[in-house]
This record gives sequence, structure tokens and C-alpha cells, in this order.
Amino acid sequence: MSVKLPAEITSAALEVPDPALTSTHSRFADRLGVGASTVCLIHCLVAPVLFGALPLLGTRGELHELLELSLLSVAGLAAGLSGYIAYQRFRTVQVPLGFAVSVALILGGHALEGVHLGRVLMLLGGFSLVTLHLVSLRCAR
Repeated sequence: MSVKLPAEITSAALEVPDPALTSTHSRFADRLGVGASTVCLIHCLVAPVLFGALPLLGTRGELHELLELSLLSVAGLAAGLSGYIAYQRFRTVQVPLGFAVSVALILGGHALEGVHLGRVLMLLGGFSLVTLHLVSLRCAR
């Protein structure tokens, strides 16, 4: 026995949503991203002061490099996850592209670390990541 479906029901309406795309997962990724990006932004603002204090603390920057790599990794993963979820939910490339540009700014700034422009790029990328995550959180409600 076959059931006839009304013409209004399309195959898209019958699709089972991907469990990774729930608003709970989206909010978690964005909250993680806001936290990591904010810590990264604060780190970028405070790092010049800390560089002067590192010799007083008896370290030569190993802890700083580990912290920086950790922050970059968490912020990048959260941005990638949030961008993926946003693309799957809204089918638009603007949000993932924004996350990618923000991460690229941070990485480009990190590559130019000794130059003033590098610090500006990192701060701009961190600020834009925080902003994108906050907008994404608002859209997930």
C-alpha cells in the first residue's frame, strides 16, 4: 500500500536534520569561540607588557608560545565549527567567509609578529571573531 503525499510536501521537508546542526551545538560552538577569541584578544593587548616581564619570571617565552598556539587552535576550531554550522543552517557563504577572513587576519598578523602591522591584524581578526560569534549566537536563538 502506498501513501500519496500532498503536492505541498517536498522532499526537502522530509529531510532529517543533521544532529550537529542543532541550535544547542551552534550556541556551544559560538560561546566557546567568544571565550577563546576574547582571551586571544586580551592576550594580544597584554602581550607587549608581558614580554618585558618574562625575564623577571625566569622564562624566555616558551609558556607564551604554548599559550598562543593553544588560543589560536581553539579559536580557529570554534570558528570553523561555527562557520560550518552556519553554512548548513542558512545555506549562505557570508558567515563562513567572515570566519575564514578573521582567522586569516589573525594568522597573517602572527606571521608579521615583529611588525606593527602584525599586531593590528591580530587585534582586528580577534575583534571580528568575537563579533561574528556574537552575531551567530543571536541568530541561533
